[in-house]
Amino acid sequence: MTNKRYSQCGTCESDADECGMCISGGNWTGQPAVPVTADQHLRDAADIITERGKMRDQENGERSFEKAAAIFNLMYPGTVQIDANIVIQTLMAVKLARASQGVFHGDDYIDLISYTALLLEEVSL
Repeated sequence: MTNKRYSQCGTCESDADECGMCISGGNWTGQPAVPVTADQHLRDAADIITERGKMRDQENGERSFEKAAAIFNLMYPGTVQIDANIVIQTLMAVKLARASQGVFHGDDYIDLISYTALLLEEVSL
């Protein structure tokens, strides 16, 4: 996905329009070259969910949050048991913690949009 909205990619240090990784899994450090609207951020998050789904979805969808909860519960029997919702909420907390420190990375916020959508999907199952 080529993204000309950002000035420089932190992954390959090229101009964003050369790399295409600035939102889609990359690590861009440039500030937006042009204002980006909320609806565009939503589209970017949807594109990432679709892209990742092509790589990881199973027949019944991408259920890695359920698997992560099951692994945690096996690792720590007799403690608090967690579910997919708590896994997603924990990942959201990690993104918020990362976003509050260091260099600004817009992908932290795009990931939060994605996690919010995935949490809504999970609670509606």
